[in-house]
Amino acid sequence: MKSLTILLLALSLFVLSCGETKTSEASTTQTNLDTIKIDQVLNESLTTTIKEVLIWYGRNEQKLSQIEIVNNYYSESIDTTKFYSINFDNTEKYLREFKKSGLFSDKYLESQRTYFKECEKALVADPINDGPPYGLDHDIVLKSQDFDIEEMIRTLKLKDVEVTGEIAKLKADFGKYYSLNFTLSNVSGRWVVDDIQNLNVEDN
Repeated sequence: MKSLTILLLALSLFVLSCGETKTSEASTTQTNLDTIKIDQVLNESLTTTIKEVLIWYGRNEQKLSQIEIVNNYYSESIDTTKFYSINFDNTEKYLREFKKSGLFSDKYLESQRTYFKECEKALVADPINDGPPYGLDHDIVLKSQDFDIEEMIRTLKLKDVEVTGEIAKLKADFGKYYSLNFTLSNVSGRWVVDDIQNLNVEDN
């Protein structure tokens, strides 16, 4: 009788243990599914923001290019008595367009201001009045001399997405030979661009 009681007790514990294991496995599976769903939503949200940035820039690129950021650069004839210099009133006019878009953070705008100051330092150190100005011989937003925005939107794939708190870092891949590193921040539930950096072919 005693042996039967012990056997029944052991059997009950075994059944309870199996039930807890199945519950634990089900909970883990649900957690994994929730994580996948969250990752998909996050990926889609970041992808949407980058596409919005590309669409906005494609629509405004010509308008932005007409803002004369460099003094004495846009004249058809070279005045050898004048050298290039950064027009900081116009750089602010240029950056206000980015601000109005709602797609770029204050951190991005400040980094661009710093970049223009560095360009000015280079022009002061080595005055020139012919050819492209230092640091401005390429598109300073998409970090390239040659790009097709429609193609970039079509081929966009996000890679190496890392999110820490409200900051996301990722590689936006636009095909075999062109990738950009994006840093974005979440401001009031909306992703905005903090930084865009070029990647060499070898890094793709």
